[in-house]
Amino acid sequence: MTEPAVKLINLRKQYNGFVAVDNVNLEINRGEIFGLLGPNGAGKTTTISMILGLVQPTRGDVIVDGYSVRRNPVEVRRRIGFLAENPGFYEGMTAYENLMLTARLNGVKDARRRIGEAVRQVGLADWLYEEVGKFSRGMKQRLGIADALIKDAKVLVLDEPTSGIDPRGAEEILELIRQLSKQNGITVIMSSHLLHQVEVICDKVAIMNRGRIIASGTLKDLIGDRQLVTVEVDNITSEAVEKLRKLGNVSQEQGRITVEAHSDIRHEVAKILYESRVLVKGLSVSHPRLYEIYRDLVS
Repeated sequence: MTEPAVKLINLRKQYNGFVAVDNVNLEINRGEIFGLLGPNGAGKTTTISMILGLVQPTRGDVIVDGYSVRRNPVEVRRRIGFLAENPGFYEGMTAYENLMLTARLNGVKDARRRIGEAVRQVGLADWLYEEVGKFSRGMKQRLGIADALIKDAKVLVLDEPTSGIDPRGAEEILELIRQLSKQNGITVIMSSHLLHQVEVICDKVAIMNRGRIIASGTLKDLIGDRQLVTVEVDNITSEAVEKLRKLGNVSQEQGRITVEAHSDIRHEVAKILYESRVLVKGLSVSHPRLYEIYRDLVS
């Protein structure tokens, strides 16, 4: 069995009595796009800092590509690329000069060729000799990905990679992330509050709250057998709503009522509404989206 690209083992970080990360265990497979989610203060940033080897755990360990962050932090850093929400490049230098600096700091051999390949892959070949200060936010994100490619990172950690980018630019960044994962075999760990993008691109997710992982797996794993029965109605009575609440969680909007349950309850919903003389204009069944799962877990 192939070893995971990243493994968190009983990971804990404590600051003067405050527990920021509490006994986290997690495995992220090679070539996987993994979403790390949670509200502000959940422990995501501290967890990422420990994965990057920037913060030492109070207890436990992180294994990246077979290397322990406790015993071999330098080797771990060589294998990880990090793209911050606001990438830190020298804006008075060209893209080439910034990338060559990274190559020299990391002892990259054949740096010119590697830089050329990286900028072609991220779509910045025509901008290689332009100053980074002229770049849009999306172009700087692409340059950050190129920065990781030239050091041949096995794991790429992305913090809000599409924040502040227009919809078309965001989709281009997401497609580039897909290519890195599927074609280059790079493992991607992505932290984002844009859950609709996480839902589209990530193979698996973990949701953190108060320093702990409260759920992890594929979206299908997290949904389980939950179903949403949504009914469009003309006149809903309080009596009918109370009967529906016995079937599951009920939410209401103007002209619409939704019942969430762990089985197919369409027949029961229709029967209650018919007996309550509620005019039904339409009925549909769907599954919860990632946002709804996230909301329910962290609230």
